[in-house]
Amino acid sequence: MVSIAHIRLVRQNYALAIAILVALAIASATLMHWALKVQSANVELSLLSSRQAQAFASLKSATGVFIQAVEHPSTVEDQLVEIRQRLETEARELDSINIEIRTFLAARKGLFQSGISQTVLDIYEERPHRLSHWLEVVVWRMKGLAKLNLTEARYFLRNWSSVDVAFLSEKGLSRSFGILLAEIEKTSRDLVVQLRTAQFVLTLTTLLVLLGEVALIFGPMVRSLREEHARAEEKTKELNRLAFTDGLTGLANRTAFRRALEDACRSQSDGSFALILCDLDRFKAVNDGFGHAAGDALLQEMARRISSVVRPDDFTARLGGDEFAVLAAGLKQEADLTHMIAAIRSATAKPWRWGDVEIDVSSAVGGALCATPGEDPDRLLAYADLALYDAKSGDYHLKVFDKGLKDERDREAAILRELSGALANGEFELHYQPKVRVRDGAVVGVEALVRWRHPERGLLQPGAFLGAVQRGGRMVDLTRALIETAGRDMASWRRKGLPIDHVAVNMPESMLSSRICLPVVASMLARHGLPGSVLAVEITEDVLLSRAADTIAGVVNDLSALGVQIAFDDFGTGFASLSHLRSFTFDQVKIDRSFISEIGTGTASQEIVRSISSLARALGKDVVAEGVETEAQLAFLAAEGCGIVQGFLFSGALPRADLEAWVLRHEAQRHASQVGAVQKVASG
Repeated sequence: MVSIAHIRLVRQNYALAIAILVALAIASATLMHWALKVQSANVELSLLSSRQAQAFASLKSATGVFIQAVEHPSTVEDQLVEIRQRLETEARELDSINIEIRTFLAARKGLFQSGISQTVLDIYEERPHRLSHWLEVVVWRMKGLAKLNLTEARYFLRNWSSVDVAFLSEKGLSRSFGILLAEIEKTSRDLVVQLRTAQFVLTLTTLLVLLGEVALIFGPMVRSLREEHARAEEKTKELNRLAFTDGLTGLANRTAFRRALEDACRSQSDGSFALILCDLDRFKAVNDGFGHAAGDALLQEMARRISSVVRPDDFTARLGGDEFAVLAAGLKQEADLTHMIAAIRSATAKPWRWGDVEIDVSSAVGGALCATPGEDPDRLLAYADLALYDAKSGDYHLKVFDKGLKDERDREAAILRELSGALANGEFELHYQPKVRVRDGAVVGVEALVRWRHPERGLLQPGAFLGAVQRGGRMVDLTRALIETAGRDMASWRRKGLPIDHVAVNMPESMLSSRICLPVVASMLARHGLPGSVLAVEITEDVLLSRAADTIAGVVNDLSALGVQIAFDDFGTGFASLSHLRSFTFDQVKIDRSFISEIGTGTASQEIVRSISSLARALGKDVVAEGVETEAQLAFLAAEGCGIVQGFLFSGALPRADLEAWVLRHEAQRHASQVGAVQKVASG
């Protein structure tokens, strides 16, 4: 810190230093003012003298013309009128300038700051030049000459005086004018030299004063501030260390890891490093069962174990929670990476003691080599994440990112890159699976199922692209397009009179939680002039457990208010409790195909189907069974009160044109069957 003595020193000497600088500034300003004034006077005198010399030359020329005209024997009086007028004009002009210069010099004569050289004054007023006097004589003589008639002028010229001869000669007044202008120019040059010298002296003095201030006043302060800056830098380094260090384990934190990863990708031109991720398996159980102190101790122990098996130059970090990361420099071969992953897995899978209790701990470890120079950090991290995910589901809990995982990741990336163009080009289309009423076999609706008409890969099923679309955050864009397509097709069927009451669309959680579902559906219905009842929204059971369940419940209720039918899809496969059914407005319950497929072979599945049907009927809701493929399954469902079925027993998902043909054919067959039954009863 700056000491009190330094502050007193500044207080005692600051005023003196400022006074000296102010005095120097005033002196510099005064000098500049005087210099500008003197320079201005010299410039003005130079301009006047130049005008005077030009006027004298003009008068001299006019006089020469007059003399030539008078001396010519054929000249008559009338020919002298214009020449005489010019001579008078030039004489008056020179006389006016003479008066202006006399006034100018008289106003500055004897003044120290006038800037007019004494030599210049002497040329005008003193011998041998007496320029001012002789110019007055010349003006007087020429004015008189201009008043003479031709005879008088000829007589005058024969008696020409020495003054007149000097006037017309090059060595007379013209020579004096040359000396005058040279002296004025010399005075200006001398003034510039004097000004530069004075300015140099003032500048040097100012610098000396400033150096004195620095040495006597600010020198100690600068040294003190330098010391303070050094301490601040040390403190900043400490803060940076804390900002990039995990406070619990002492390892680098996520921010430092991200920087190190980017630097490694940027600097490793040969791709010779690996990224390893380690995730503890039972950390939450330890944290919940033994308390946060045990959880912290476990994380510290895992950090110590990981650090003990990696090399000194490897970068180890805790990314948060129970996840750790290692950047291993110099690894080029998959075998080397596998060896390091196995070492980390072995170190973190040993039992750990907390007090008197020995706890089995475990981990999953996945890693990826930096395969190409300049690898994108996010892509490399995604590769390691995929390996870690695969390790968690495997038997050995370790996995190296290989070509199979890379191909999967690249396929997803390619799908996401092509998605925008596919949406813009209308490459996604809907196929429709009929929904049939069990009681009479009538078609009551269809379920819309998306397909991708890929320009190179042909028709793609949902499993080939929906996972990538969902993980890439593009489900909202895709669903918006599908809702529009479904509405357009439904409006077309109504115009054609096809017996299709509604179209069911699967609604992802992202559409519901973002609240965008309601305006999209409402605008589609309005655009195609459709009532809300022609649309059924299918929501999977796991939506009930979403963090945004309250928001989704509000959106579902608003959709129901529009007349849209709400169906719970895949009911019975999730973890929702029956109490959740009270929170959502719904019209249908769809029994998952996994239960339908075991009808006739699995007693448990049959009981589940029977219970779901009974529950739905008790709540006054429709029951829809999907995946119906046999007559036995249809008979069981009919006996249990299931009202609507769909599946390959009737038809798979069909393109729009094929569906329309199938509906017409199915209704015709159903009508023929009913007519035959009536005729049979009548004939019996």
